[in-house]
Parts: sequence; C-alpha cells; structure tokens
Amino acid sequence: ELGMLVATTDEVAVGDGMIAAFMAPFTRTWIDAEVIVTRVALGRRKTDRMLGAGLEFLEIGAASRALLREQLQGLPPPLPSRR
Repeated sequence: ELGMLVATTDEVAVGDGMIAAFMAPFTRTWIDAEVIVTRVALGRRKTDRMLGAGLEFLEIGAASRALLREQLQGLPPPLPSRR
C-alpha cells in the first residue's frame, strides 16, 4: 500500500510528481493519490517487462489506504528482481 508500478506511454523522470487515479483492486472504487516517480523502467533490462514507472504514494486518504490494505491482504507480494 506504499506505491505501485504502472505502465507508461509518456516519458517520466525520477522525482516527477503527479496525481494518480486508479480503481482499488477487486472494487469499483476510485482512489486519487499524490505520487512521486521513484523508479523508471525503460525496457533495457531483462527484468523490465514493460516501459513503466515505480510510484510512491505521498498523499493518500486514510480510508483509501485502508481499502487498499484490505483488498491486497492475502495476495502474494511481488517477486523481487534485480535493480
């Protein structure tokens, strides 16, 4: 519930701030969060499955964070990969 990886079509840079709007998993509830880009996947590494950006939540409402925590509970964590 600290952040997410998203596919990108536009160029982004580490440190870019933006607003992310997405549906909580397994619901039809929209969540808005202020985020910062913490990693950019350019597709050059074997472990980069797509062009994407790692986003860290800066500002997200308590109810939204609780909903994410509830919906993600019981799911396996993402497998770590070499950075």
